[in-house]
Amino acid sequence: MGLGALGFCAFPPVDWGFCGWVFPGLWVVGAGWVQRQAVKAGGKPTGRKVFGFGYGVGLVFWLLDLYWLLYNPFPSGAVAGWLALSAYLALYPAVFVWGIWKGLEAIGPKENPERGGYRWRWSEVPWVNRQILYAWGALLWVALEMVRARFLSGFPWNFLGVSQHAQIGLLWIARWTGVYGVSACVVWGSLGLIGGVVVAWERLRARTKGFQTLFRPFWGTTMVGLETAPMWLVIGGIWLHGIQEAWKEKSPSHPSISLRVAMVQPSIPQRLIFDPNEAAYRYRVLLRLTRQALKAKPDLVVWPEASLPNLSQEQYEALFAEIRQAGVWFVFGAEDAVPVPGGSNRFRYYNAAFLCSPEGEIVQVYHKRHLVPFGEMIPLERWIPWMRYLTPIPESLTPGDRPVRFQISVHGREVGLAPLICFEDVFPHLVREHARLPGVQVLLNMTNDGWFGESAAQWQHAWNAMFRAVENGILLLRCGNNGLTCWFDTQGRFRGHENRSNRSVYAPQIWIWDLPVPVRSQPTYYTRYGDRFGWTCTVLGMLGLGGWILAGRRRGSLFQTGFGLGKRMTGPVGNPME
Repeated sequence: MGLGALGFCAFPPVDWGFCGWVFPGLWVVGAGWVQRQAVKAGGKPTGRKVFGFGYGVGLVFWLLDLYWLLYNPFPSGAVAGWLALSAYLALYPAVFVWGIWKGLEAIGPKENPERGGYRWRWSEVPWVNRQILYAWGALLWVALEMVRARFLSGFPWNFLGVSQHAQIGLLWIARWTGVYGVSACVVWGSLGLIGGVVVAWERLRARTKGFQTLFRPFWGTTMVGLETAPMWLVIGGIWLHGIQEAWKEKSPSHPSISLRVAMVQPSIPQRLIFDPNEAAYRYRVLLRLTRQALKAKPDLVVWPEASLPNLSQEQYEALFAEIRQAGVWFVFGAEDAVPVPGGSNRFRYYNAAFLCSPEGEIVQVYHKRHLVPFGEMIPLERWIPWMRYLTPIPESLTPGDRPVRFQISVHGREVGLAPLICFEDVFPHLVREHARLPGVQVLLNMTNDGWFGESAAQWQHAWNAMFRAVENGILLLRCGNNGLTCWFDTQGRFRGHENRSNRSVYAPQIWIWDLPVPVRSQPTYYTRYGDRFGWTCTVLGMLGLGGWILAGRRRGSLFQTGFGLGKRMTGPVGNPME
C-alpha cells in the first residue's frame, strides 16, 4: 500500500507538494493492475475489487495522515477515533477510483472474450474519450470533497488542493472557486499526466524493432505531450494569470490601517487544562507572557481558545486591571455559561471568544458554531449513553447560532474582526458566512492544537486554514495554544515567522506583529456567491457517474468511438495478454 504513503507525503510533515500531482492518477492505474491480476488468476474483473483496492489505499493514506490523533492524552478515545475516522474517510478515495473505472468500462472497447472480458489497455481507449474521463475525474473528486465537508457534520481536512499551498500561481483561483478549484486542477493534471505516461508506455512496447527503437525517448515525450496538451493549456493559463495577479498585489495601492497585535502562546499541556488543581499555574504563565507583550504597547492582545482558567475574584480583577492600565483591546477564549430561560436554574455551556475593551469591560461574545465530535459534543448521546465514556467531557456543549463581528477602534479607525474557534477555520462555507459580515477586515482564529502534542497537526491545520484568507481576500490571524501562531495575507503567504531564529513553534512565547490591515474593498466572487463551482461539479460528477453506469451496462454507446474522432488516433498496443 505504498500508494497510500505517497499521498501522505503530499501533506505535512513531509510536505512534498509534487506528490499531489502524482498519487490520484497512480491510484487509478493501480486499480487497473488489480483488474489485470484478477484476469491472470482466471477470474473476472469486478467493481468490488476496484472499490476494495481504492478503500485499502485510502485507509493507509488516512491512517498515516491522521497519526497525530494518537497524541491525544486520552488513549481510550484516541485509538478508537483514529481508526473510526480513517475507516470512514477511506470511503471517498474508494468511490473515486471505482467511479473512474466505471467510466473506463463505459467508454472503452467492447468486451472481447479472447482477452478475458474487459481486458484492454488505456491506449485502446479513444483519445477524446480519455480527455473526457480526465476532466470528469476532477469533477468527481470535487464532488466527493463537497460531500466530505458537510456529511456527518463535515471534516474538510487536507483537501487535495491544500497540498499546493506554496504555489501562489494556483492559489488565486480559490477566490472564484474556493479550495475546490485547486483540487480540480491537481486531479485533472494527475489523471492526464499518469494516463499519458501509461499510454506512451503501452505503445512504445509495441515499437520494439529497428528504426523506431532509436527514437523511443522522442516518441514517448511526444505521446505524453499530446495526451496532456489540453490539460496543461488550461492549468498553465491559470498559473500564469495567478503569477500576474500576485505581482500586481505585491505593492498594494489601497490604504491600510496599522494594527499592532500581541499573540500569547502559553503552550499549556492538554492534561493540565483538564486539571482544576493546575488553574493557578496556567494563570501565572498567561499573566507573565501577557505582561511581556504589553511592554511592546500593542493595540490588541489575543489569547488562544479556552485559555482562561477558573479564576478567583482576586485573580480576575488583577488581570483586568492590567488590561485597563495598558489601555488595549483584549480577546480571549473561555467557557461561557448562559442561563436557560424560564428560571429553571439550568445553564447552556458554550465554547466562547470574548472581546474586552480598553476599559476592562466585556463588550462582545462569540459562541463557537461548529463543535468537535467527541471533544465538545457527544454524538448520539441521547440514544447511546455509553458514548460519553469515550470522551474527556461530561456532557455536550451548545453550538452558537450566528457569526459575530468584533469591532475595535485603532488610532481613530474602526477595524472589524471575525472570530473563529478551533477548527472552524478549515470549513470554507462556514468561514465565508463570517467574512460576509459588513465591515469584517480580519479573520481571527483562536485554537488549541495542544490536544495533539508537538506533531504535524499544527502545520496541517495552518495550511488548511490559509485558504480562507485567499478565498475571501482578507487577512487571517491565528493564535494557538502551542502553535502554529501566525498570520496569512490575502495571497496566502505564511507570515509572522520571518525573524523566528531558533525558537520552536510549539514553545511558550509571544508574537508581536504590525499588521497592514487593508481598508475593505469589494468582496471576492467566492465570498459573494460561495460554492457555485463546487455544487456544479457535484451535479455534473453525479450525473456523469450515473451515465457511466448505464452506458457500461449497454456497452454500445456513442462514447466507444470517441464521437468518431478518437478511433483514428488509437495506435498499436502489442499483445494484450502480456
